[in-house]
Amino acid sequence: MAYDVFISHSSTDKQMADTICAFLESKGITCWIAPRNILPGEEWGDSILRGIHACRIMVLIFSKAANDSGPVRSEVDRAVNAQKVLIPFRIENVSPTGAMEFHIGRRHWLEAYTPPMKRHLDLLVRAIHDILTPPADAPQPATLTSESTAPLSTPPRPDTLIPPRVTQDDVPLRVLLNFNHVVVAGHPSTFQMIVENTGATVLKQIEILMESRGLEQPARKILPKLAPAQSQRHLFEIEPIRSGNFVLQCTIKCQEEVKQIALVGSRSLRINETPPTSNIVISMKDLKGNSASTETASGGEPHLDNLIPSGTIRTLNDLLDLELAENFEPLELTLDYEVSMRALAHEEASARHRLQIPGSFLNQAQEGTLLKLEPVDAVPQANNCEIRLVARSSFCLGRSREEADFLTWFWPRNEVNDQKTRRISKKHCILAVDGLKIHIRDNNTSNRTTLGGQELTAKEGSLLERRGILKIADTYSLDITPFPSNAPEGPAIANLHNWSGAKTENATVIRGSVRFIPMTPQVLPQNSTWLLTDGAFGTSRAIPIIVDVRGLAEIQGRFYHYLGGFWIESSVDNGAVHINGAKLEPGFIVPLLTGQTVKFGETTFRVTIAT
Repeated sequence: MAYDVFISHSSTDKQMADTICAFLESKGITCWIAPRNILPGEEWGDSILRGIHACRIMVLIFSKAANDSGPVRSEVDRAVNAQKVLIPFRIENVSPTGAMEFHIGRRHWLEAYTPPMKRHLDLLVRAIHDILTPPADAPQPATLTSESTAPLSTPPRPDTLIPPRVTQDDVPLRVLLNFNHVVVAGHPSTFQMIVENTGATVLKQIEILMESRGLEQPARKILPKLAPAQSQRHLFEIEPIRSGNFVLQCTIKCQEEVKQIALVGSRSLRINETPPTSNIVISMKDLKGNSASTETASGGEPHLDNLIPSGTIRTLNDLLDLELAENFEPLELTLDYEVSMRALAHEEASARHRLQIPGSFLNQAQEGTLLKLEPVDAVPQANNCEIRLVARSSFCLGRSREEADFLTWFWPRNEVNDQKTRRISKKHCILAVDGLKIHIRDNNTSNRTTLGGQELTAKEGSLLERRGILKIADTYSLDITPFPSNAPEGPAIANLHNWSGAKTENATVIRGSVRFIPMTPQVLPQNSTWLLTDGAFGTSRAIPIIVDVRGLAEIQGRFYHYLGGFWIESSVDNGAVHINGAKLEPGFIVPLLTGQTVKFGETTFRVTIAT
């Protein structure tokens, strides 16, 4: 039998789920809900899968209990893989974390934690009816699996800074993970991975990176080649260094015909605290596993006592040697970016070229640490919002327009969004250069900051060594990525001696840039980059400065902060970059000054330099 809606919920929220189910069915919407629709004698897992595949829509009753529930995460994963429309219906004012954040963090959800509930249920019914019975000229329902369920009277704001939601069927790789040991801080451990090529072409140079704030260093594998339908099994060795709940991030890069693609995914990683002695009866209730099968029936903490009788593990060595039952679970992957191999090769080659300052710019110089490119159009859109490059020794995120380099506002302005914004401090989180490292810390706020699931302190903070998820005040999430420089000694300018500006560069100990992309829906469009020394710009998500305007190449050129000022070069001969109306040819580099105009493709920006 076919149903309209599958209702996914934690057993803790059963009463609310039953209420929602009854309301939907009173409006003629057929629902599948456990345990009501599980047939007598039928295995629970088989029934859940049957229910998901029998429905067109999944309504996720989202709460803290649902966020922490392994069975609920598994249901959501199966629905996404089956290309079902997912509607998160949030009944508590909590944000998704860990694996759930990657499932629903980029989707629009219905807020349902403020009374009256009937108003939220009416919106839910309206959303479901619009999906089930679209207008005649509307796209087919399959296209709605990417973004769904903001109140449909106001369509979701397009945001080019957030990657497109790609279903597992559109991704050429399938990954399954099995944690075969209990993970304990301070002791080496392993997990297993199955990698399968689900596409139609050979994949080459497959680089797999698994990293977490709870691990000493990333675990890496490189697979030379994987043919279509071929799968391989690999063992990853890890060094857990601290206990707690963390995010395990997966980044995969590979070559597919003439392009490079990057895939990302994540799941929770639980690292247990080391028992106080090496010879003591260890209670399994105190230990947590990394498999959904270790969840309790109520969706609570993932204890191991439902798998292993208490008292059977008496020493630390017994615990570390324990081999858990094999249970491979899928890791949902999404497309991070794709870029042509030609563009990558062209950028690498252009980094070795010597540049020239055009004669008309030899007399122009302006020092500054902030570059603003403001669109000339009166009404900026998501793909041509102001571009900000900050070249100071520190970078601040917060809600203060005067003090923050990246504004963490919820948008559009209304009472609910303003209340969320006020939870964020004026200067909430600060990144700063410290020698050859970047430190990131909370600015002594009342609402915390986390990086990769690890709470940051005002005193010590943490090193930013790799890509991670930065969460501010438990409400605002960002994808934060450091990029290396491709100009280790700055741009090579042949006629620099003829330029009127400063000739001596301040000593720079760390080079490159840091990119910030909001992951939370309904926030102010931002395009602000911490430009330590230089960063590539173009339309590709493979680079630090994403300028998603028509006419630009994937990797069009590079911005520099050099000799105290900002510079721009265009390495692609496509006529897509103009300064003050003149085409910027490859092989030339131009100093930027307040009042200039920069045209990218069909969009014109006005330059402002500040300190």
